[in-house]
Amino acid sequence: MTKKYLILIFLLSLVVEIFPQAMKTRKWRRTEVDSLNNALLLYDEGNYLLALPIFDNLYNHHPSENFLKYSYGKCALYRSDKYDVALKMLEEVYEKNKKIADIDFD
Repeated sequence: MTKKYLILIFLLSLVVEIFPQAMKTRKWRRTEVDSLNNALLLYDEGNYLLALPIFDNLYNHHPSENFLKYSYGKCALYRSDKYDVALKMLEEVYEKNKKIADIDFD
């Protein structure tokens, strides 16, 4: 049982390390990077509603980051009052990259 948790933590740490590098987080404040890491952990665990306000805050500070748009849009699908925001975000990401897995489905 603990082996599974250690493997999961290792894989999550790899994911957390990969995405911020792709998003150019070097100029971000340390608190923003920590928030992104927390949001990614919640997102990976399927806690989309808990991750939504964190992605919302990060997106408001960095609106040009496509990964934040995609993550924010995916999380916004789980709140009925955010469907229009989710559609807008996912359409913007789809225009730039049509090869994202299951984006047509979303």
